[in-house]
Amino acid sequence: MFLWLLGDCFLVSGRVWIFTLSGLTLTGLSNPHFADFEILEREKLNNSQFRFKIRIYEEYTGEGRVGYFDETLTVIKRERNKHLIDSVERGEYTNL
Repeated sequence: MFLWLLGDCFLVSGRVWIFTLSGLTLTGLSNPHFADFEILEREKLNNSQFRFKIRIYEEYTGEGRVGYFDETLTVIKRERNKHLIDSVERGEYTNL
């Protein structure tokens, strides 16, 4: 499960997204959409901050992966099991 906290946009199990803005909720797939992801690097910055470099793959329905981009997420641990994405840096898109 991957949960994207910025802008109330959620990706669950790499398949379904939900976006909510001012009472309007959109649910479903669009093309291209996130297919899956992998964690490329993990770095502990201090006791409450972590940095992850992830690769997010996109696909078209029925066609498989079409490309990917890398993101660097800085995550802050707020409580025992609660984390906040503090910053996101997106790299260039690569077509496959």
